[in-house]
Amino acid sequence: MIRDKDARLVYGPLATDRPHALKVFGYKEVKSRLGSTGAGLSFLWESGTPLSTQVELLSSGLYAFAYGRGDMGRTPAFSETSLNLAHEFSLPEFKSEQKIRLEWTIGNLFNKHISVDYATGLIHPHDGHIQFPSSASVFRGYDPMALMAKQGLRENPAYKMASAFQAPRSMRVAVRFTF
Repeated sequence: MIRDKDARLVYGPLATDRPHALKVFGYKEVKSRLGSTGAGLSFLWESGTPLSTQVELLSSGLYAFAYGRGDMGRTPAFSETSLNLAHEFSLPEFKSEQKIRLEWTIGNLFNKHISVDYATGLIHPHDGHIQFPSSASVFRGYDPMALMAKQGLRENPAYKMASAFQAPRSMRVAVRFTF
């Protein structure tokens, strides 16, 4: 059971909670005497995920949400658009089932760079954890900042800073020969 600094049970949205999501896909193919050309577009939008301050307690690696779940707000909403262009054709010297397909796929078409995660650990990663006289002391309530100061633990300098970002635009070219 995880309890906060006031010894209350911790409830709230989990770290993967995304209450809203929208996915849209579209693909159009046009055939002509030059072959078959297709264009596809996909769009994804998701609301942000909750961020919760984590404090390492005891030597067992127990992380507690000292200030409750979601105390740091949410990550920004995530959106990404991708594009796929393809052309398939057959050369006169090929058999009818032999075809060449050229494809160009662009992920993150508009090259968005939003932060998808933030540092949530309150204690400096090289300092260890908050110590208690006994495991039962955790369930009586505690002040993380006061205990950190008393035990010489530093605050994580990266706390609340962006730690992971959306992947940059990527392009993939493919040539396929089917026979």
